[in-house]
Amino acid sequence: MNEKKGIFGFLSNWSEKDNDTSTISTENPIDAISPVETIETTEKPPVITDEIEAFALEKAQELLKLAQFQGTISPRYKKGYTLCMEINDAGDDLGRIIGKNGSCLQAIQILIKFFVIRKFEISLRIVVDAGDYKNRHQSQMKRMALKAADEVITSGNNIKLDPMNAVDRRTIHVLFENHNDIVTQSEGEGNERHIVLMKRDETK
Repeated sequence: MNEKKGIFGFLSNWSEKDNDTSTISTENPIDAISPVETIETTEKPPVITDEIEAFALEKAQELLKLAQFQGTISPRYKKGYTLCMEINDAGDDLGRIIGKNGSCLQAIQILIKFFVIRKFEISLRIVVDAGDYKNRHQSQMKRMALKAADEVITSGNNIKLDPMNAVDRRTIHVLFENHNDIVTQSEGEGNERHIVLMKRDETK
């Protein structure tokens, strides 16, 4: 039985099946596209057609197959620029599909976004979840931040949270934006960028 290489192990062999596309060649799939894509659009948000949705789901399923992961892809919802899908029946592969801190899910999202942009010239927000990881992760992260905030209020000392990606940092900033006693500030660069919790009166 072949050893499972994960989502990054097969990328050098990945190629599009469409006749009008060429093989992806990039040493770092995360850098294949910019996190913020700007594409000219009309005033009305584009409708995610059945064709776009089917294409994205097909590519997600192909990625799982090429990575030798169990699982089937099903749509969760589509609204405006957002297309959300879910990986089901992952079995023992669930942890590897999610990856450390959701890194594998993030890679799948970026690759699907890239494929959709290249074929349809439209930039969508692609959300891929598995095992309800994202809801569980958000809840755990908020509990951790609120516990740290209690320590800041009690001790008066600032607390530096662990490094987070941009989405998670925004979640924490929003969590405390109307808090009476706590303010948040992002510090650091790159993978070390993190949030510092501070007492509100110390920032005046």
